[in-house]
Amino acid sequence: MKLKERIHHFLNDQKLKHKLYVIIFESDTPSGKLFDVVLIGCILASVLLVIIESLKGLPSYLTTPFVIMEYLFTAFFTFEYLTRIYCSPRPKKYPVTHDKFLRHC
Repeated sequence: MKLKERIHHFLNDQKLKHKLYVIIFESDTPSGKLFDVVLIGCILASVLLVIIESLKGLPSYLTTPFVIMEYLFTAFFTFEYLTRIYCSPRPKKYPVTHDKFLRHC
């Protein structure tokens, strides 16, 4: 199978999209609850990281680990947002819908 065919198959895999939709958008399932808890934990950890990093007197040896963690959180949140778009019933409209935009700001 060629790369182009694999990409087309992935982008149109309705079973995968439905499974991801249930995990991301339906918090009444065990996997949905776990996803929400992990997401909230990452949000809180990211905010805490920014607060700690803004404190004066932070040892310089923590600069590199903090920058790495910021990049990891950014990558995670980007992946999460792109996954939401991927499994959305209307992926072209999801990023520009007003309430969805505000939710991700």
